[in-house]
Amino acid sequence: MIKSLFMILCCAFWLVPVSSAQTTIHDLVMWDYRNTAPSPNQSLPDYHKWLLDYCKVNTPERLILYVSSPCITEFQTFYDPGVTPSTTTPPPTFISFLDQLKNQSETSSLDVEILFDRSSFPMTGPDSPCWTGSVSIQPQLPLPEQWTGLSLGLDWYGNILGNSSLTSNPISGLTIDPEVNDNATGIPGQTCLSVPDKYRVQTIYQQLIDYVDNWRVLNGHQSKTSNMTLEVDSSGFAKINVSDFPMSAELWHLAKNNNASYELSQCRMTGGYPSWRPGVSSPLLDQVYLQVYVACSRKKHTHEILQASSFWRWQSSIGCMDGQVPQPNAPGPSAESLRLNMTQRPGSNGPGTLIAKETTASPNHISFTGTDTMFLNWDDYTRVCAVNVNGSTTPPKSFGGEWTFRQTTIHDPVQNTNTSAFGRGPHLDTSGQSLPYRYSELMMNWQVPRMTSDMAARISFMFSAERDVLLPFFGYWDLSHFYDFIDAFKRETDGSDADHAIYLDANGDPLAAAPNWAIYDLKTALTSWPSLGVYPAAELDCRGDINLDRRVDLDDLLLMVHLWGMVGGDANGDDQTDVEDLLVILANFSQSCS
Repeated sequence: MIKSLFMILCCAFWLVPVSSAQTTIHDLVMWDYRNTAPSPNQSLPDYHKWLLDYCKVNTPERLILYVSSPCITEFQTFYDPGVTPSTTTPPPTFISFLDQLKNQSETSSLDVEILFDRSSFPMTGPDSPCWTGSVSIQPQLPLPEQWTGLSLGLDWYGNILGNSSLTSNPISGLTIDPEVNDNATGIPGQTCLSVPDKYRVQTIYQQLIDYVDNWRVLNGHQSKTSNMTLEVDSSGFAKINVSDFPMSAELWHLAKNNNASYELSQCRMTGGYPSWRPGVSSPLLDQVYLQVYVACSRKKHTHEILQASSFWRWQSSIGCMDGQVPQPNAPGPSAESLRLNMTQRPGSNGPGTLIAKETTASPNHISFTGTDTMFLNWDDYTRVCAVNVNGSTTPPKSFGGEWTFRQTTIHDPVQNTNTSAFGRGPHLDTSGQSLPYRYSELMMNWQVPRMTSDMAARISFMFSAERDVLLPFFGYWDLSHFYDFIDAFKRETDGSDADHAIYLDANGDPLAAAPNWAIYDLKTALTSWPSLGVYPAAELDCRGDINLDRRVDLDDLLLMVHLWGMVGGDANGDDQTDVEDLLVILANFSQSCS
């Protein structure tokens, strides 16, 4: 009898569903975008000693670490790639840091990805290395104008990988932040065809991807990963570059005919493979870090906040308003909202309310009258549904159940309260009621093109811990609520059914998103969530850079005066603008933070 009862209890124990452990900081890829010069308050050896200690306690899933060219005077000694590692504390060189990281028991298995942006090895720098070491073979491919320093950066990277005194090198790959200035100098390198202007940025990105992959092949570093961060609405471009070769017919059609990857499809393919590695099936990118956030901006002289093309309402109910502190949404609804937005469905609560009225003047025509709305944020293919008093939506929240705009006309651009649109969709008429509504913040649909589970595993979701009126991101959340959000988003994208998937496979069946999470970045995370630790002080601090142009100058002072008594001019993190913020600006005046 006792034995039978014991067996029943054992079976009952195994039948009870066991929930997965909550996300912690150890599950996140941590970006350390250390982009300030060393100072008397914080030398590079001191900083990297602090980083060693931090990683002992809060070991991330992977560390993405920003570096600077040793050809820049203040970085010359620390970033010399050819030195022998030292056990001295603090580590006197970057090579010593890598060696000590690998020899700490707590971080012995921690992988490091080197992070380059266009400032790491500036295009105005020297043409040849300023260190002793080998010179790598460079591809015969063009580089974008703002990225001509990448060849020198890859020389440095190759010497780091080839440093024989590093018995166990923690570097697993290279990550590129490809962002360029949106002006005339942000142009691609020489292309085989004339590139339409609307594909200029993607062409620049593709040239960087192709160049790094070709460099890996030429120099025997195929085992090291090549990675890039991309905007969240880069669905087609990202999938093309994480796809195995040959691509699916759907992806190839997109690359060739819709110009999602103009440079690759038109100039660089031979027999279905990149021309520099025929017959090799591996993807060009091993990991894409999706920036699941887009900040607001300001007009330079009027200080007006611009919200068009921003992406934050899925996580905050209030933001980008000088007079109000951003307010985070609850974790569960935020996770659902993000999933809906990523499949081009109305997931974000729009500002204000609207009256929707179908007209008979012409087919597929609808007019809106809004109260406290921002129709200027709407774009072609924006989807919208009204939220009824009982919480249901009109049209119902389902696939194809939203109004999709083909052309939007703002009738009152000053007040931004009236608009009309041509489009397609089911019945949408609020019968004269002014109702809350949901809309899709950006034009994207990650369910097309179709993809494989291997491709899904190569995509990471990167969230921002920044905290500012123009950056109403996870920095305003409690850390525990952020972890709750990650867990909720896992459930929202587990692929269990069509309503819990942002990806579809070749058969149109739901495909689970890989549990790949990253946080931008270490400094902002510790500033927003001090329970993780205290970020070391640096003399070149961007506190006081209210307009986010990477400088503290007269523009910030004037803006602070303009926003006196409101939230938007806050420089010390207390969500108000007062004399304390004035003192911060004066203390950092004339500092450059880039």
